[in-house]
Amino acid sequence: KHGVVVITAPPVDGEAWRRFAELKYGPCPIPNRLTSRTRDFRNAAIEVSKEVEGCVCFDTYAALMGADNADTHNCTDETRHPWMDLYEDGLHFNAKGGAIIGEGLLKVFSSIGLDGETMPFALPPFLDIVAGAKA
Repeated sequence: KHGVVVITAPPVDGEAWRRFAELKYGPCPIPNRLTSRTRDFRNAAIEVSKEVEGCVCFDTYAALMGADNADTHNCTDETRHPWMDLYEDGLHFNAKGGAIIGEGLLKVFSSIGLDGETMPFALPPFLDIVAGAKA
């Protein structure tokens, strides 16, 4: 059985995130999220997962872009790509993006003998936390 699942950094729609962040936080002269930079983190995570015995890697790039495009996709923040529609704000997944990631993780868990549907939570569900904060 595998003991560690490494999840790569997903691609980022840097331009959409910049626009969102400027509306919420004010002018942002230097982009703080770049697809090229998250790709570096993604590639490093894949390499680490290969070096650690018993480690499995879930590649979010491949899940969101398609396995054939994840390594060769020359992504710029100025060009629209279909995967960019999987985000609320360029950084956080919308329901469709979250579903792709969730389904991918369940497949990875299943491949190593875990049942993602019955695994216990390490933390309370987010909605329980939010409900407690309102009380």
